[in-house]
Amino acid sequence: VLFLVVIFQVLFGALIYYAESGSVCVEAWQCRNGPDEGQDCTSLVYSDGHMASFNGSVAVGKRGSSQPNQAQAVPVFSQGNSAVCANECQSVGNICFGADGSLTNFNSIPIAMWWALVTMCCVGFGDIAPATPLGQLIG
Repeated sequence: VLFLVVIFQVLFGALIYYAESGSVCVEAWQCRNGPDEGQDCTSLVYSDGHMASFNGSVAVGKRGSSQPNQAQAVPVFSQGNSAVCANECQSVGNICFGADGSLTNFNSIPIAMWWALVTMCCVGFGDIAPATPLGQLIG
């Protein structure tokens, strides 16, 4: 039985990651070794060259659409903004964006595998859920 649980966890974790992962994933950065440890210092760089600070949910200072239904720009890459930190800005993971510029919940395969395990063993925590139609069908 344990073997089947592990197989299903790997299978459904990979399927959910494939269905839910964004079109672009960039590095996330945080301050380390100082009074501001843990503070986000991620700067997103877009294809037209402009930069925007990332505050954990949306890009601040990003040139965006004034219409709510129009797609937002997707960043090309990120870099640490050392001006935000007292000591150093260090890479701590990744941030994934969908094709429409929205954030995705499943940034890595281990996160997707954890979601699959929790969903198989109980009703889930409700902290993340599939958002795309394909992800909802798989989940």
